Amino acid sequence: MAVVPCEVSHDLEMYALFQLDDPSWPGEDLVHQQADQGCHDEFVSLTGTEPAQSDVGFTMYTPSEGSWSEGDRQVQCALQLNSGGRMIGSQMAGPSAG
Repeated sequence: MAVVPCEVSHDLEMYALFQLDDPSWPGEDLVHQQADQGCHDEFVSLTGTEPAQSDVGFTMYTPSEGSWSEGDRQVQCALQLNSGGRMIGSQMAGPSAG
């Protein structure tokens, strides 16, 4: 994933990182559920609104079974426009922030 300044047009804005704590691979479905819940909670905490009631939603990147076996437990949460458009400026701090 390429990192660009907020003032440059971009598809996603990272807003949260967190670790899953299962000691062994819990399965793709459970990893997805835990990541979705964590990203959802962080989204609501950040924006004060539910994703379904916002022009901005989220996507997430989760560990795979292979990366889990190498110690990867990190979930990355990213904001995206529900319209599929590109963003300019930070969605977290308002359109003029970067």
